Amino acid sequence: FLVSRLCQLMDEVVCKKETYGSKSAAWTKEGFYEAQRLILAEKNMLFGSLSEKLVSYPELNDMLKSLLFTGKPIVF
Repeated sequence: FLVSRLCQLMDEVVCKKETYGSKSAAWTKEGFYEAQRLILAEKNMLFGSLSEKLVSYPELNDMLKSLLFTGKPIVF
């Protein structure tokens, strides 16, 4: 979902902004970051559900932080 939505935003929204002006200008690192800002500002069930799970399960929250921010391997 997220990859498709990022691509859609770059192709349909970011490219129309004055800063970019064309599709090729939108398909850059800066265009990607702009699409990322847009998707984070949207209300979206995926993020809402994930946020609820992280609040409900603090161990999951801690585990994901360790994995994502320190690269700590997780043994199952």
